[in-house]
Amino acid sequence: MRPLAVNLLQKRRARSAPWWLLLAALGGVATADQSFRIFELRARLRAVADQAYAQSARAADGARPLSGSHAAPPAYLDDARAVAALAAFDLEAALKAVESLREPGLRVAAAVIDARERRVRLDIEVSDTAQIAVA
Repeated sequence: MRPLAVNLLQKRRARSAPWWLLLAALGGVATADQSFRIFELRARLRAVADQAYAQSARAADGARPLSGSHAAPPAYLDDARAVAALAAFDLEAALKAVESLREPGLRVAAAVIDARERRVRLDIEVSDTAQIAVA
């Protein structure tokens, strides 16, 4: 009988580069790219914050904030003007004048307050024309 040559510990073939080295290189490139983007975003944030600070300082000094010449007025501007006109209108005096018109046979059906034109329009119902003709 002849003995068979069996080698249980075979030599490994030499690989060109380990796979973990490739992954580490890709991770380093991705980290560098993200770091560059973070620095870029921080610079933009600083620029916007400086601009907002300068604009608020101008507004505090009474200067008009920067805006385009074609900027449309806010949608609530007309309502705000109407509320301001109503607040400036002497509603108490107008209502006292309406209450002082107590005549028999007359009844106030509606009162329309126009603060912009500073007037009150009354709709009056007449129940007895004979009493009004005497007064």
